[in-house]
Amino acid sequence: MPFPVQTIAPQDAVVFEEYTANLEGQQNVEIRPKVNGFIQKIYVDEGQVVKKGQLLFKLETQTLNQDASAAKANVTAAQVEVDRLKPLVDRKIISNVLLETAKAKLAQAKAAYGSIASNIGFGTITSPVNGVVGSLPYREGSLVNATNEMPLTTVSDTKIMRAYFSLNEKQMINFSRTFEGNTVAQKLKNTPEVSLLLVDGSEYEIKGRLETVNGLVDP
Repeated sequence: MPFPVQTIAPQDAVVFEEYTANLEGQQNVEIRPKVNGFIQKIYVDEGQVVKKGQLLFKLETQTLNQDASAAKANVTAAQVEVDRLKPLVDRKIISNVLLETAKAKLAQAKAAYGSIASNIGFGTITSPVNGVVGSLPYREGSLVNATNEMPLTTVSDTKIMRAYFSLNEKQMINFSRTFEGNTVAQKLKNTPEVSLLLVDGSEYEIKGRLETVNGLVDP
């Protein structure tokens, strides 16, 4: 019994490729302390949206305050010594060298006080950008310093999001052969829009474009 024969005409087909991607904000800023100290207060929560200049952390600066008081006392004492020697030099009772030495000590004392005062200011930590607060690995009472491996947190500017994914060598060759263009930039312009699938399987409502390719290939 003969079977019907149908001629299949060639036609274009759309093939979808899925890749695991890492999402990152346009700017990820690590928040690190500039001075040593205990975390006195945490003012934000993980995932909270913050504005540039918003208070994030307060470090305990009691020791620095004590150092500042001592440094300020040194400035006062050095100033008194300069004021005492100046009229004596004017009347040529003592050498001008003694006055210049006293002035140098005064300048040194002022510099030390200014440095400590700046460090006290570093105890108040604010956000340098608008964005979203990342994980908070430290808790109130934790001792932190500028050399800690982990930052206090990361603030990510999520106004523009980027998805990073890897291609192996075979996929990279296929990319080069599929899309027209003499350069990677030209080929990227000819790629279709891409969609983002969320962890629950739903598709994010806004589509994106392939923007750039680096020189590393996932083996």
